[in-house]
Amino acid sequence: MMDAMGQANTHLELVQRLHSVGVDVFIGAGWSSQGCATMAYVNVNKMLMMSPSSTSPSCAVANDRFFRMCPADTAQAPALANIIWSYGIKELVLIQRGDSYGDGLVNQFVPEYTKLGGVVGQPIRYRLTDDPTLSDVDFCPYLQQGRDQAQEAITRMGGDAGRVGVLLIAYDEAVRIIKQASQCDTLYNLVWFGSDSIAKSQVIASDAPLEANHLRLFSPLAREPDSTKYLDLRARFVEATGSEFSIYQVYLYDAALILAKTIIEIGSDNATDVTYALTGVCENTYGASGWLRLNEYGDRAPPPYDIWYYAQEATKPSDSHYAGTYNPDTLITTWN
Repeated sequence: MMDAMGQANTHLELVQRLHSVGVDVFIGAGWSSQGCATMAYVNVNKMLMMSPSSTSPSCAVANDRFFRMCPADTAQAPALANIIWSYGIKELVLIQRGDSYGDGLVNQFVPEYTKLGGVVGQPIRYRLTDDPTLSDVDFCPYLQQGRDQAQEAITRMGGDAGRVGVLLIAYDEAVRIIKQASQCDTLYNLVWFGSDSIAKSQVIASDAPLEANHLRLFSPLAREPDSTKYLDLRARFVEATGSEFSIYQVYLYDAALILAKTIIEIGSDNATDVTYALTGVCENTYGASGWLRLNEYGDRAPPPYDIWYYAQEATKPSDSHYAGTYNPDTLITTWN
């Protein structure tokens, strides 16, 4: 195991080191920025890279050597648009990470939401630093931009703040953003939505429980299966770690499963051989996360998206609760 420390360039250097010692099949690209920085090298050097959590549409390329065990944001964007529109939000303030994940999702989301009739303000793109936690970033200037946009949108809605919302596309820095947002009354009193990276976040529930409960942060997450295989894996994980089990940990588990299964079935660990066989093996395999079928880009075929939000419960200051489901086949959101 090698730690890229959240950095795209470091990830590329580690992959180059693997190739230099003859390791050409690997699990990596936990972040989309790492996948984007590395996929060209992987293709040229005939390696195979499998990601459990990269979702940027910019990495969805047909006939390449970068596979993803999770659905890409080409599936999440219409889900988010439909969820927000069905809630009654007509105008949206959009705050996003300034990286390939944020840009890719925004570029997919805005046309989908606009097509439904929604209006999106100029995306507020916050800068990234060498610190993957963004602990040295002051988000107040970005939130002030959001407040100004929100006030203008509320005015256009005739003073009806219930028709204006906020979409936050972030990773763990969401904790600092929503804490600082509590100082911006107009923004803080709107309904907030989040990308799948915000759904069921243990960091948010632990470090910003009051703010998360207040904002709700309705966020989609690919549906977790209810199979015996999945439930057994989840129970063993929770018992061993004491931590909440997320769908991305199941994707990681199945990424390892399918690479090992493919290598065993074809009797070769040559990256080119595995690349040619992988899609067919996935088509005929049911893993802990469900059917492992891939689409034409080598990404996981999209499942239904469940909607999660934050609220207090008897034993926890904040916890994740189910709010509804978006069905990609019917294009309908059903609220619970």
